[in-house]
Amino acid sequence: MGPIYGSSTDWILRELINLDDKAAMPAFSRWAVIPSASDVMSQDATARMLAAISGFAQHADSLPDTLVATNDDERAWKAYAEIMFCLYKPGMTPDGMRAACSEQWELLRTELAFQAVTPLIHFDRSQFMSEKSPMALLAKTFPNEVRCVLEFGLKHLGRLTNHFGSAWSESLPTFVVNWLSRVGTVCTAALLECHLDSPLVGAEVAKAVKALRNGF
Repeated sequence: MGPIYGSSTDWILRELINLDDKAAMPAFSRWAVIPSASDVMSQDATARMLAAISGFAQHADSLPDTLVATNDDERAWKAYAEIMFCLYKPGMTPDGMRAACSEQWELLRTELAFQAVTPLIHFDRSQFMSEKSPMALLAKTFPNEVRCVLEFGLKHLGRLTNHFGSAWSESLPTFVVNWLSRVGTVCTAALLECHLDSPLVGAEVAKAVKALRNGF
């Protein structure tokens, strides 16, 4: 089945989640897949995936076998899908989440470091489609891991890959800086200061550095 474009699918999936009925599992399985790279509406595609993962997590112990990856960008998305599954799984403790997701985060920080940054901006931009911001949930639960991914992204902005091609690429530097101001440390502030003269994000960097310095 080819890609289906529509802005209401994630809303329908959320309504099915609210019904809390296992009969909806085939629908969740259908959409708990990595979005197609050719999808012209990346926000909608991301929201559909996240809503489906949330629904699947209510009644299953693992993601469906339909969630497969064929390249490194898709592998990064799959790793995040597995992390989000744990975040949405009822009854999981913070320690349980960290243990369950340690392998995925290690993969994202090392082997898939160049692919790991851009999925986050798609999670962030999809929040208007969902009741809860998936990016904020990730940052709250895994602040250190998110910081490591974003700090790598700050150092290698020109080399990061994007599953959706150029979607949101022009917004990526600002996104990285703004989120580092939320999850960063004093050491992060030192990294950011190297970009104070940037005509693209210099103003945002100055605000982020000030916020991080004042917070410690």
